[in-house]
Amino acid sequence: MGINYKKDTTKGHYKVLHPEKYLGNKPTIYKSKWELQVFHALDVNPYVLKWGYECIEIYYHHPLYMNMTVYYPDIFCHVKMDSGVVKQFLVEIKPQKYVEMPTKPTPPKNKSAQTAQSAEKYRKRMLKYQSDVRDFMVNTAKWEAAEKWCLKNNVKWRILTEKNTTNLFG
Repeated sequence: MGINYKKDTTKGHYKVLHPEKYLGNKPTIYKSKWELQVFHALDVNPYVLKWGYECIEIYYHHPLYMNMTVYYPDIFCHVKMDSGVVKQFLVEIKPQKYVEMPTKPTPPKNKSAQTAQSAEKYRKRMLKYQSDVRDFMVNTAKWEAAEKWCLKNNVKWRILTEKNTTNLFG
């Protein structure tokens, strides 16, 4: 069984070291060691002029509830590039598995549930598949809204995963 992102990760409050750089007054709550590392990197990096946690509010149409809902991307920051130009970034921090369509694009097959145990295994696989598809649908809707917001506001949009942490603001 894989890691449960919601249950098995480190959580806590990050103490901002450079409050003069921090945007907003919302406490910085990390939901994983990885988010903690990103918060610290933003806080101590001299090229990051300003940063904030969940300080941008973006409305999007929720594909499951069929109503407008608010999305708060993880990070908004102002970064001074090597050229001296200051760029703004909106960043979502997510494990790669939440960025891609579930690995099995079709529901699991019920290989003739002959026993209660095999029927229960199938039920669990189906629930996991349905949950993964719902998460992907909701994330896609959020990120499409974030991309539109970024285009409108001249901000660069990034989804930060464990696969693309190098050259974060390039």
